[in-house]
Formats: sequence, structure tokens, C-alpha cells
Amino acid sequence: MTSPGICTHWGEKWSIENCKFYYMSKTKMLCKKYHNSMFCGTLLKDFTCSMDRYERISDWAISKVSFHDHAMIEGYAYAATGRVFDIGENTGILKYKIWRGNVPLKVATPTQIKKFATGSGSATKEHMYGAWLEETDIDLMKMMTPRRSNVGNPVSDIVDAYYICKYLFHNGELTVEPDIKDQERR
Repeated sequence: MTSPGICTHWGEKWSIENCKFYYMSKTKMLCKKYHNSMFCGTLLKDFTCSMDRYERISDWAISKVSFHDHAMIEGYAYAATGRVFDIGENTGILKYKIWRGNVPLKVATPTQIKKFATGSGSATKEHMYGAWLEETDIDLMKMMTPRRSNVGNPVSDIVDAYYICKYLFHNGELTVEPDIKDQERR
């Protein structure tokens, strides 16, 4: 609800070079393009009410996934506390719009994604980021949040999005997108 992340991928073989990352942030300084435009931030502007927020986030997400044959989101963390009903409403609207856009949607549990990325279903954000660093050699924290000492948004959301996309790819749920000449679609 504060900084969603999306990873898209094209190609027959998994590669970080075939990925493009999108994320939202309320921090204007983070909303720019990084690393040869592989990472693209969008400012989550002030909203008038919760429904306005859900609408903006879901419209933004749909604009990024509507070109794809499949989509996957992370399911609910059932031990979560806090604004769980707001998260449920936000996710429900996103799921509905993906369904209305005829993009088949899969849902993975947070435990599935963590285990896929690190080997442990109880991995922390730091463990997930460690797996990311080892695999990609892209230091997002240094690039985006150099003053922070712990993993936070949008870095953790990008890392999660990467492993959700990779999980979907490796579990045979994606079909290969035809060659795209228009780089904006990537």
C-alpha cells in the first residue's frame, strides 16, 4: 500500500537483463530511473481517501502487467498485524482489475517466495536482499537508499517482485512474449 513493486520479464531464459522493475514511493527523491532505466519509480501522490489510493495503485499496476500473458502476486501474510483490512481491500481491487484485463493471475504465499529465494520460508528482508545481491550483483541499497543501514522500501519491494516473477517463470506459468520493438513496453 505504500510502495508496491513489479518485475516484468521477457525471454526464453531467465536473466536479470530481461527484467524491468517498477515501483511506487511517497518519497519524490526515490522516484526516478536507475541503472540504465531498469528500475523506474513513480511518485504515489497524495490521495483523497482510501479508495482513491487503491484506484491509483491498481491502475498503475495494470498499466505495467496488461502486456503480459500471466501475472503473479504475493498472497496475504496471515500473521500480519496492522491495517490488514486495508491491505485486503487494496489487493481485492487489484485482483479484480487484473481479472477484468484478462490476465491470468496466480498467487504465491510469502513463504513460497522466501523459500524459493533463500531456501528458508522464514527469511527476513535482509536474507532476501542478501540472496538478491549474491544473484544479481546490483546493490540497490547503495544506489537508492545509501543512508539507510537496514533494508526497507522500495528496495525490499523490488527484491520481492524479482523473486515473485522468477518463481512464476521457473514454475512454467509464463509463456514467452514475442519480440517487442517498443522499449517503452519493456
